[in-house]
Amino acid sequence: LYGAAEATGDKETGDAFPLGGRWPEGPDEGRLESNLKTGWNLVGVPVSVGKNVAKLPTSVLEVKDLSDAPVDILQPGKAYFINVSADTTVEW
Repeated sequence: LYGAAEATGDKETGDAFPLGGRWPEGPDEGRLESNLKTGWNLVGVPVSVGKNVAKLPTSVLEVKDLSDAPVDILQPGKAYFINVSADTTVEW
């Protein structure tokens, strides 16, 4: 696992987030993305506003909290297990 210092990115330099997220460039600059791989992914919500699971990409099969309970809303600052059927990008 990555430590806290290794799991961050730098918007100024455009360095990638080792856990799959990055700062997009171009017209969407400033928006965060998480790149998920097929299967289960551990993802932290990197924004200050919750996200409804129904608004995630259609390849998302299941979302659970760390106690293995299903969730409907991804809360800011919390982490979730997200199961996807194919490599997927989540825009926050």
